[in-house]
Amino acid sequence: MSQKKIVIIGGGVSGLSSGIYARKNGFETLILEKTVNLGGECAGWWRQGFHIDNSIHWLTGTDPTKDIYKVWYQVGALGPDVKTIPVDPFFSVDLPSGKVFHLCHDLDVLKREMESIAPEDKDEIATFISAIKGYRHMEVTAQMPFDLGTPRFFLHTLWSMRGVIVPHARFAKLTIREYSKRFKNPDLRFLLNAYFPRDYYTEALMYILAIIVSGNGNLPEGGSLALSDRMVAKYTGLGGQYRTNAEVVDIEIQNGKAVAVILKSGERIEADYILSACPINVLLHNILKGKYPDAYFDKRFSSMRNHPLFSNAVVYFGVEGDASLVKDNSIVSVDEFMVARRKHTGILFHHYAHEKSFAPEGSFVCQAMVMQYGADFDAWNSYNDESPALYREKKKQFASAVQERLEQRFPSLKGKMTVLEILTPFSFYKRCGAYKGAYMSFIRTPIAGTENHNGRIDGISNLHVGGQWGLTGGMPAAVTSGRFSVQRICHDEKMTFVEN
Repeated sequence: MSQKKIVIIGGGVSGLSSGIYARKNGFETLILEKTVNLGGECAGWWRQGFHIDNSIHWLTGTDPTKDIYKVWYQVGALGPDVKTIPVDPFFSVDLPSGKVFHLCHDLDVLKREMESIAPEDKDEIATFISAIKGYRHMEVTAQMPFDLGTPRFFLHTLWSMRGVIVPHARFAKLTIREYSKRFKNPDLRFLLNAYFPRDYYTEALMYILAIIVSGNGNLPEGGSLALSDRMVAKYTGLGGQYRTNAEVVDIEIQNGKAVAVILKSGERIEADYILSACPINVLLHNILKGKYPDAYFDKRFSSMRNHPLFSNAVVYFGVEGDASLVKDNSIVSVDEFMVARRKHTGILFHHYAHEKSFAPEGSFVCQAMVMQYGADFDAWNSYNDESPALYREKKKQFASAVQERLEQRFPSLKGKMTVLEILTPFSFYKRCGAYKGAYMSFIRTPIAGTENHNGRIDGISNLHVGGQWGLTGGMPAAVTSGRFSVQRICHDEKMTFVEN
């Protein structure tokens, strides 16, 4: 077993995954996290006796028969003792006609509800449902990165795609906005555009809905903090070391090889391998000082039009009373209001009443959010640059507007809501350095395609790149990228990768 040392920059899901697999393969490991806690965006904290869950609304990988579940299990995040809860309906939407639509898991029920709203779209609805059924077979690539793929791996991947050949031809080059125009009914066009980021490609919509309805996208009991705590326990139980309040500001490179990291305190820490699990902009722009260009990421940073990012502005409320009086996972229609640089007429409303420990008895936590993009981050950032007091005032104005509109939509909440926390895209940037405040990687669009990063930076032989930014999506990409990074290191060391 190797005793070489891997220093991991960043202690989020990807960094913890990297550390766990590295320890299983006999490496000495040290995670360096710039904040006070491990977990990154997969975090939770307490306000006024209520628990704030920062991350998970559903988790891809809760079906024990899938490859991605095996990764979550191997890093300690999921297992037989971790209950998961179906998110059903996935969401409800206030439609322009005044009806409320429920996107439920039972595809036969879903089809009937869509047809009852739009009988004129019966044929297109049948195609929509058929596509979701096809995408249920498709799996997240979790065994190994494509650059290390074996013939058996590629055959497994092709087999998982057997049901999507026809829908792929129909949907791969369409945004959701474009696809929605195939429906005659305005309610269904609105429905398809209600939940996901603008210009998201239609294939991703089908794939995510397939994950949800197949039971592979449930909600782990205990939420984000409990999940990251389980990963921390797994890592430390394997003998992994970590340090918090340890911000890396430079990497010392000699003859094309990274030999040490430099902390903000000036401390120098040597390593045989350095694995970056922090936001990619932090690595390339802050730590490497722009000296090592990367074509994959440079293309994405230089063209936000083709590779957009999104985030959220969020208000958490503590609410007295019974959560059954309000609709969970709802996109509710409200009077128009401005948030940063964007007008909104809808709020995504979610409550955590199923988590009894998240609130005092007789109360529950609810979350209200609106979508934000790069220009909105720029606005929040400019408020803070002008004056932190102005930024705080803008946050309060946002929370007040949301509370007023939720009380109009749910009269039972009036007088019972207390603001617990207000987050903006700038909050995600301030905490983790996330580019433009995006807590997920670049949005997949038809122009962007499905290419992934190879996990290496040209010119530095022993620096490996993990994290969600080089793959698709959020936490599943993060946890698999940690595995992939260690697999690449084992390949470089001519070692057999150990996963259990």
